[in-house]
Amino acid sequence: MNNIQMIYNSLWKKSSTNFRNNIVELDNNLNRKSKDKRRGISLIGRLDSEIIRKIIDFLGHCQLLEPDQYYYQAEDIHLTILSIISCYEGFTLNNFPREAYGKIIAKSIDEQAEQGPIKISFQGITASPSCIMVQGFPQSNRLKLLRECLRDNFKSSSLENSIDQRYKLETAHSTVIRFKKPLASNKPFLDHLKSYREYDFGDCQLKKLDLVYNDWYMSSAKLSQIKTFQLE
Repeated sequence: MNNIQMIYNSLWKKSSTNFRNNIVELDNNLNRKSKDKRRGISLIGRLDSEIIRKIIDFLGHCQLLEPDQYYYQAEDIHLTILSIISCYEGFTLNNFPREAYGKIIAKSIDEQAEQGPIKISFQGITASPSCIMVQGFPQSNRLKLLRECLRDNFKSSSLENSIDQRYKLETAHSTVIRFKKPLASNKPFLDHLKSYREYDFGDCQLKKLDLVYNDWYMSSAKLSQIKTFQLE
């Protein structure tokens, strides 16, 4: 069992016990989302349309059981390669040095180009006390090496970043549900989650990465694309 699978399993074990006991961590900012001014910078990849379709099918039944939770829309679903500046209130793109950030990211991508494509297999779901995630499994070391290269190159620069300040990103998950209310149907909801624990959502190869200015939830309505980087 690889390290990523161990992380997912550990998260599931703790969170499924919490759900059984009707315990979730609520994101209180979701109840005032329109007034949430936190913004940041992220490098993200987009999943294939067929994978998105299967995720939306999964979410549809979740929503019947738990209609008051926060569900990611198809256009919001993503894979975070790295959160470069974690969202905080007051951060804007005014005077943001786009070209400088773009050069570091392009350099990092080029330095790892010989490692081949970034391929991710999306298999099953897991959970934290505050959210539900689709499990992603990189099919090579390319994603890991790219993240390390980005970390090193930003660390050696003078550019603002908060990489790894919250936690070190190791997995390739996609968050699809966040909790904003206590569970209304915790047992049926948990049963539904269990039925998707090993579900095959599909495989994808990332063809490009986007540097974006985003809110905490990667809402498409509040997202600004800064630069796109082609991977093939």
